[in-house]
Amino acid sequence: MISAIFLVNQKGEVVVNRLYRDDVSRSMVDTFRHKVIASKETGSQAPIKVIENATFLYIRHHHLYLVAVTRSNLNPALVFEFLFRMVRIFKAYFGEHFDESAVRNHFTLVYELLDETMDFGYPQNCAIEVLRQYINLGTVQAEMEQQEPTVLTSQITGQIDWRRDGIRYRKNEVYIDVLESVNILMSATGNVLHSDVTGQIVMKALLSGWPECKFGLNDKLIMDREAAGKASGAVTRRSAGVEIDDCTFHRCVRLGRFDADRTITFIPPDGEFELMRYRVTENVNLPFRLIPAIQEEGRNRVAVNVKVTANFSSKLFGQNVVIKVRRGQGLGGGEDDRREGEEEGSGLLAASNLVPRPSHPLLSLTYPPFLQVPVPPNTAKTHINVSTGRARFEPEHRALVWRIKRFPGGCEFMITADVTLMPSTSHKAWSRPPIQVEFQVPMFTSSGVHVRFLRVYDKSGCT
Repeated sequence: MISAIFLVNQKGEVVVNRLYRDDVSRSMVDTFRHKVIASKETGSQAPIKVIENATFLYIRHHHLYLVAVTRSNLNPALVFEFLFRMVRIFKAYFGEHFDESAVRNHFTLVYELLDETMDFGYPQNCAIEVLRQYINLGTVQAEMEQQEPTVLTSQITGQIDWRRDGIRYRKNEVYIDVLESVNILMSATGNVLHSDVTGQIVMKALLSGWPECKFGLNDKLIMDREAAGKASGAVTRRSAGVEIDDCTFHRCVRLGRFDADRTITFIPPDGEFELMRYRVTENVNLPFRLIPAIQEEGRNRVAVNVKVTANFSSKLFGQNVVIKVRRGQGLGGGEDDRREGEEEGSGLLAASNLVPRPSHPLLSLTYPPFLQVPVPPNTAKTHINVSTGRARFEPEHRALVWRIKRFPGGCEFMITADVTLMPSTSHKAWSRPPIQVEFQVPMFTSSGVHVRFLRVYDKSGCT
């Protein structure tokens, strides 16, 4: 793991060094000074430098370099996470804009922090709240005490620093949101070439004390195991399980228990947090089906026809649907704005992130992508007709934008547009970008993942 930590000033002088292993020496900073600081690589090159069979990983805070040295093949993300956490700890003790003089004036405190946060090159505990219990030197600033301690902590310490003592609520509540994003590659004829779903489960826990939660999804492995454990003669109704390809969890989840029996158990942090992320590649339910037809009529006109069908239940509806028929790169303009049917969807621009914040205990689905239908780069004027919502050509977005505030399930809407092109002396082939769409469909998951149960246990054993 990490062999040494150096704090180096902008002149290349060592301010503080801590050697955790005997495979490196203090003199190695001289090579770092010549190869990195003197050559002014900071900011222009990757913050990883291999010098004399040793790897230097560094970050910069004002005029100080925090350098980690190792001779082993470790995970660089872990090292950078530790370095940034050390900067946060130093800010808590020395102020937001700490410098070399602040470090020199608190040598003893700095060495104690380096010893408590790392042992023999392995990160141990970077939680400010926990460090205060073991280090009596210095005081943590009030604003840092109020921040939620989301920090790197080694599992071998057994510390639960993501939740503090003394949490009390008059009413215990838990809110769960399942948010999914679907990626679809579809041919011009409507055949799905590739599809996958990435999802996240966001929780908002307002629970008193130290509750232990047990969380269950319709994971295919669990469903098959439960079905096999039942009596062979019993006839039970089985719900379809979803095969989850891979998943990552919040650090509060007990990974050992999950590996053993696929049970998600954890002591939740107070407030809102992301419990897990997952990915599903099989049996993806497509909420919308698009059938585009773009035809060039001569050299000065293009006819656009796109039909959108909602494949989900008629009891559900899509929200804030934005369909973009994008033209190719280049200059061009358009003025016409034609509306038919409902005049809904007022002035909503295409957002890059439509993930809602958890506010109610329901399953919801969010699709960040947005629909794009290509038109040539020399677009001059457009005439658009839509069956519902509003549509217009927006030159600043280089797209025909169709906004539908409410899209009921099972319905079918269509947009047709006549695009007039500016005459040109040469006819150059134009690339057609893919059609893109962004929308939200509450109470629908494209992967089929749903929450089977959530049990909360307190110290008395009640649920």
